[in-house]
Amino acid sequence: WYCLEKALLDYTKDPSLYLIDYKIRDNSSEVSQHFSSILFKVELQYKRVTEDEVYKISAFVKTLPDSPDQSHNSHLKYVKESAQFDTELKVYDKILPKVDIILYNLGLQSLAPKQIYQTNNTSVPILIMEDMTSLGYKTTKYRSQLSLDAAKILIEKLAQFHATSLVLDQQMDETVSKLNGVFFDFHTNESYCDDMDKCVEMMKTFNGFEHIVEKLEGTFQEMFKKVRDVYYNSESTCKVLNHGDMKFENTLVKTNGNDIENGVFVDFAYTNFQTPAIDLFEFLYKVPALDVIIHKEQRDQLVDHYLETIRTILTKMAFERVEETVEEFKNELERCNILQIWFVMFLVVYQLQVCNQENDADRDILDYEEYWLKTVLNELLK
Repeated sequence: WYCLEKALLDYTKDPSLYLIDYKIRDNSSEVSQHFSSILFKVELQYKRVTEDEVYKISAFVKTLPDSPDQSHNSHLKYVKESAQFDTELKVYDKILPKVDIILYNLGLQSLAPKQIYQTNNTSVPILIMEDMTSLGYKTTKYRSQLSLDAAKILIEKLAQFHATSLVLDQQMDETVSKLNGVFFDFHTNESYCDDMDKCVEMMKTFNGFEHIVEKLEGTFQEMFKKVRDVYYNSESTCKVLNHGDMKFENTLVKTNGNDIENGVFVDFAYTNFQTPAIDLFEFLYKVPALDVIIHKEQRDQLVDHYLETIRTILTKMAFERVEETVEEFKNELERCNILQIWFVMFLVVYQLQVCNQENDADRDILDYEEYWLKTVLNELLK
């Protein structure tokens, strides 16, 4: 009760309010998939001391399980050891409010839910955020929903995040650059190489994959080392704050009729200060509809739109070396090009794990992805 009432007062800045009741709903699916955390929607009911009318406001609460059951113990241990929740608290408390100020001064909208309240002084950490669904945003349940136009809106928001972080890195006395220690476990887990080898064995049964198999077979151990170097031994000439988990499940969009009006990102638990290539290439292969990224010219359009947004934001903020910085971004994409194949193969591993080949609907998905995979990998492996 104390946390919720404190959140209400912090958010409204109105000391005349007091909490009279709250209702908890399990609407976590409205925001995103979540990993080893508890996410629920809460409706706060409150009054002003001078009125009898009851007002309502909704928010999302994110926390960790206090006494997790056995099935969550290993996940919870991973979350704590990798400092995921601590990272997200820092991003919401220290980074995103400053990003918002910059964006508002440029006439742009926020790229994430606003923090209402947070605390790390209880038995479990608590983060309370705006309920974006009450503001007209909808979660992306299927990546097929994200057309080229929608993907352009979202990659523009990603570029805004990256560009503003360059400025904040100069202003915040290393606060930004210290966010460099949290990555997905697959970047350090060589077992995924075995999974990718199995994918290559599967590709041997597909028509037209001979060139792809020849190029990929036996390469994943070496590829894994190169990917690790990108993350942990980076020679990047420019670094930005990466979201770190750039997949369609972590996006929400607001529409106006048939048009996408704005997009926001959620789940900043993996935010890290590294090469922009990490977020950009993960975005390309995990956010837009497959019908979009099967076309190289459309992937190129997204990259060009991203780079042009970087240029525009930096210019408006009177950033020094704008053109040189944009060239450094381009060089990073070239230097880290191996990430494109890695993310494509990781997507294949994921689909094999979640799709049931005996199910007709899943079989249709896999059949299309076989065609998609052949098209994209043939281009990347030229």
